[in-house]
Amino acid sequence: SIDPTSTFSAQPEDIDLTEINPLDLFCSSIDTLCGKSIDLIIPHNSGWAERPSWRQNSHLSNDGNGDSREESRQLCRRGIPPSLRCAAWIINVVSAANLTMSKSDCDDYGTLKKVRVLEHGWDLVLKSIFPDPSDLERAEVLDFGVGHDHLINILMKDHGGNIPERGIQSLTKVLHAARDSLGIEYCLWLPDITCLLLSFMPESYTYATIREMVHEDSSYFLAVSRAQHLAWCKTFADLLKRCFPQTAAVMEQIGALTPLGLDPIMKR
Repeated sequence: SIDPTSTFSAQPEDIDLTEINPLDLFCSSIDTLCGKSIDLIIPHNSGWAERPSWRQNSHLSNDGNGDSREESRQLCRRGIPPSLRCAAWIINVVSAANLTMSKSDCDDYGTLKKVRVLEHGWDLVLKSIFPDPSDLERAEVLDFGVGHDHLINILMKDHGGNIPERGIQSLTKVLHAARDSLGIEYCLWLPDITCLLLSFMPESYTYATIREMVHEDSSYFLAVSRAQHLAWCKTFADLLKRCFPQTAAVMEQIGALTPLGLDPIMKR
């Protein structure tokens, strides 16, 4: 379950705590994958320390000029404090995947208000996929087309060394839920992205984030078919030619800029 301790670092004299609804506070990040501790301190010069509640500034987006969204984008580019990554990531994914959803409703996903809702939904998914504990014991980590060698690297090298057994179990549950509940059969980036999300999120938030990433068969975040993957390779090549023509010319000479040439690069 998610850490019930919400993230807060503003100075007491700056904010009247009696005016804050605890359910509107950010939920804290948690490392479900490896079980490592996460620094809960938010540096005061980071730009995030003044935001004990994302919703507190939600009215700024109604001025029509998008200043609040642009401010959030710049903050993310400067680096999201580890303690806020769970909240910030799910809020931004939900916002990008649901263009008609209000900012206030999107912001709720990063607050304590949604914890029970997401955990209840996750419990229902798990019961439908693993009705018996032995089902999970027999389940293996799915590779979604990335291949056995790449999967071994993911499990043993790429995320801080060997992922402990408990983390492997969480990864297995989320990947099986993505296949059996969300209908994803092919997605080369999914094992890696799931590990990354689990490094700062509980299973329920990781699943909810992935669910939003494939919202209404959108390929905004993930290529979920071989055809989409090759299309992404071609798009990358087109953008590279436009933005970095010299690099593109070198890659083209060695055959690395074709969809097939980019395929092994874009797998990870």
